[in-house]
Amino acid sequence: MRLKLRWKAWRGLLLLAVLLLSSVSLVQSQPQPGAAHAHTWTVCSEGCDYTSIQAAIDAAAPGDTIQVGPGEYKENLMIKKSITLVGAGREEEGKETVIEALKEGYPVIRIASEEPIEVHLKGLVITGAFGWCADWPVCPNGLMAQGRARVTLEDSRVSGNWDAGLYVRGSAILMLRNAEISDNAVGVWVGDSAMVSLTSARISGNRYDGLVIWGGAKVEVRESSFIDNKYCGVFVGSKEARVEGLSNEMRGNGADLCGYAPAHLRKPLVPQTKLTELSVPEDYADLQEAIDAIAPGGTIIVKPGIYSGSLTIWKPLILQGLGPEQTTIEALPERQLVISVISEAPRVRITGLTVTGGEEIGLLLWGTHDVSLKGNKVTGNGWVGLYLRDSCDVTVEENLIADNGYINPWTGGWGWGVYLNRAHGNHLIGNTVKWNGGGGIFLRDSRQNHIAQNTLEDNAPGHGDMVDTPSIATSGGIVLLRSDANAIEGNVLRGNTPYGIQLRFSSLNHVVGNWVGPSEREIWTMQLYVGIVIKGLSYSTDPGPRAFGNAIGHNTVVRCDAGGIWPFNPATPPPLQRDEGQWNNRDRAHRLG
Repeated sequence: MRLKLRWKAWRGLLLLAVLLLSSVSLVQSQPQPGAAHAHTWTVCSEGCDYTSIQAAIDAAAPGDTIQVGPGEYKENLMIKKSITLVGAGREEEGKETVIEALKEGYPVIRIASEEPIEVHLKGLVITGAFGWCADWPVCPNGLMAQGRARVTLEDSRVSGNWDAGLYVRGSAILMLRNAEISDNAVGVWVGDSAMVSLTSARISGNRYDGLVIWGGAKVEVRESSFIDNKYCGVFVGSKEARVEGLSNEMRGNGADLCGYAPAHLRKPLVPQTKLTELSVPEDYADLQEAIDAIAPGGTIIVKPGIYSGSLTIWKPLILQGLGPEQTTIEALPERQLVISVISEAPRVRITGLTVTGGEEIGLLLWGTHDVSLKGNKVTGNGWVGLYLRDSCDVTVEENLIADNGYINPWTGGWGWGVYLNRAHGNHLIGNTVKWNGGGGIFLRDSRQNHIAQNTLEDNAPGHGDMVDTPSIATSGGIVLLRSDANAIEGNVLRGNTPYGIQLRFSSLNHVVGNWVGPSEREIWTMQLYVGIVIKGLSYSTDPGPRAFGNAIGHNTVVRCDAGGIWPFNPATPPPLQRDEGQWNNRDRAHRLG
């Protein structure tokens, strides 16, 4: 019933959008200076009004149509008025209208206006945007719609663009029908308060996500398919976004759904049953089929073997292997993810598995709560073994998290074993976190987490064989960045380069009873990164941001190259108050050093 009510409400929003489009059309149908009657202009290599599409756009009056013949047109188009642009189609090779980017860093087609305009595009191939962003947010996208533009794109293909195929922001409205969006970095990116409707769209083979939604954007997806996108089929990054639609085909993605993407967007591979226990491979050979089939709260027993991952967990369930040495979940080839737990799936329990092979992430928990990960091995994932974002009450207990984080796709540096980003009230207890490329456990903008009784060994930039300078500031055993009121207790940290525990711009943390010292293997070349802190137990006192009220007590720090507990400026003794082996930095950061 809730779904039906939400659907009716959403259809009301769409009706409003259509009415807005109609009102724009009515306004533009009124006589305008120099455009008493709509005119059709032609573009082709010879014998037409123009050989350049942009020249025809510049000459056209609002409401005119531009008919573009077959051929390749190397241009970056800028549209600021209401027009219709019609190509020869996208289906028959050699008879297509192909618009390919000419200038580096710009969209192939940019549509922007602070006044309402209505632009219709049909029968085009939009391709070849390249290079770095010319002036963010102006970037090498296939089509960019912004401001108050209303755009219809149909019977077209948008492919081979360095950034997003379609990039929609501001209060723009895009209606996409019968189109193919493929082989871009991201298929469709929607943000701010933009509205997008996708009907009969095929979004496939994009290097990252098929559809990305941020901010307060509103998106409807109907009768569309998301296939072989290497990260998420549909990724929704914010609670405020609204996404509707039913039973779209999804398969072969890194994960079909991520973050706040609603489960009803996706057509299950098999119908849900009333069974509360299933066995793989006896009942279902495919793990995603078993997840779709199990009744909410049921248990899936995964027998020994190696199973294809890239899974979406969208309901409460228990996923139980027979031990990480026997049961392995491995990402599909060239996929960025192994397992995604979406926000609609509380009370998920994952145990007894090896999770491996994600080119970026092993386990992604975005917007989740009440999830337990126990007795797993998370290894061989390219950026982060376990990533928690906007998640709370997640328990990570007695796992081995090792050999992850050898490439950070965003900075080119190293990644981490465990990464908490805006994640609050979680528990990391009794895990072994070792040999991760850039660091062991990293908290960013995260509060009130409990990190206790873990063993962190030999986590270092480049896994200790080198020190990669751009990654130093967030490297080491346990690193907190702008993260307050966390408890770090009773951990053993060996050989983590360059710092054992680092608090950067972080306050009111409780760091007690930890042991920090060198690697048992004694193979690292330890280095000091000038201007921050030395390795060992440390806290940042960089001027500007705050770092105060951290309670540092009863820790053991041994055999550190430059010292045990140091502030940002080693020349100034840290104003620490000693009381029975406890140290407390009670002053604000700008007063230290």
